[in-house]
Amino acid sequence: MRVWDSEACVRRFDALSGGEIIQLTSSAVLSINIYCEQPYCSPDGRRLAILRRAYAAPAGPSALWVGDLDTLYVTCIERDGVVGVFNAAWSGLVHYLTTAGELKRLNLTTLDVEKTDVPFDPMLVGRDASVSPDQRYVIYRTVLPGKRPSVGIKRLDLHTMKQEVIYDNPEMVNPHMQFNPSNGKTILVQINRGSKLAEDGAVLRTADPEKGVTHMLLDADGGNPRQLPVGPPYTASSTGHSAHVGETGRVVVTTGWSYETFDLDPRTPEGNLVVAGPEDAAPTVFPAPDMRLYHVCASRCGRYFVADFRDGPLFNRTTRQIRSMGIAVGNFLTGRCRALVQDTLAGSGGGEHNHVHPYLTADNRHVVFNANPYFGPTQVFAARVPDDFLSSLDAPRAK
Repeated sequence: MRVWDSEACVRRFDALSGGEIIQLTSSAVLSINIYCEQPYCSPDGRRLAILRRAYAAPAGPSALWVGDLDTLYVTCIERDGVVGVFNAAWSGLVHYLTTAGELKRLNLTTLDVEKTDVPFDPMLVGRDASVSPDQRYVIYRTVLPGKRPSVGIKRLDLHTMKQEVIYDNPEMVNPHMQFNPSNGKTILVQINRGSKLAEDGAVLRTADPEKGVTHMLLDADGGNPRQLPVGPPYTASSTGHSAHVGETGRVVVTTGWSYETFDLDPRTPEGNLVVAGPEDAAPTVFPAPDMRLYHVCASRCGRYFVADFRDGPLFNRTTRQIRSMGIAVGNFLTGRCRALVQDTLAGSGGGEHNHVHPYLTADNRHVVFNANPYFGPTQVFAARVPDDFLSSLDAPRAK
């Protein structure tokens, strides 16, 4: 029997959007929503997975908890020893690794946990992984050392337990692999052009600044690689943050800007968020010239995106303070975008646990994010989306 406890409180209502901002966790440990590109929540939008730890990631394993957005209660699933978590977005089935060498799967709806017996050390799967929506395949990064070292995508068939490298690329040093969560037909990967590996697979250079970071799509079996028109010469280098846009076959990506002057790249003067498919001659730029969008997630329905943003240079000369991140939601079809949270109070620097990493729940009722207000430990927050908020984005923009 699971024991549920309340750590939540309503913090405030956003002054402009009216969104209710709830702090879901409050224990004196780091609590994070894991990541935004492949949201870790149930298909009904009610429950989400939470990782908790006393220190930043390299210092030791985590605990796995579940939060309920209806009751605002949390419960512990695995108290210690969790070293890797991955899933298929919005599936509600969360796979995780333990220091005991086990591969387990949590059902967020029922809270049942089942152990998967695999004929090898599950720790080899690592943390950079994705699961197909039919729950058959796990893909993960593997180093292919040698005179010409490379990085491979290894696919594990959970039915047959067969493992095979389905694709490799020496510039795939930070692949951010993502199965398309809607249909599982494609895999999205990040390519750091100009990166270099040592013979043992250690990363010597993360990217060539002139060539920049881009993305490509693969078929689910690793074949048919297709380059996306993102990164030089089409746009500034990708920030590395990207997501599938529903079943459209296209991908949303945020690109770089001048972090000193706040100026947009001249190739995309209307904004730094773009949408692209492999058949496109050039990406479609989403018009948001007053925002610099960063971490991004597309909604399960493929209609909206959510991203954290800054509305000015990092240093606010008026307040003499570092500018915090806000959270914006946009409609891909209409080109409308609004701030749901003006100021998350998140530091967004240092370790990844301080990053906002916002995502929309499967029902589009909440945006889940991380924040560390007033320099405390990072906690998980949820902003309730007001009833009229998304409808205000659905009307076409005036020409």
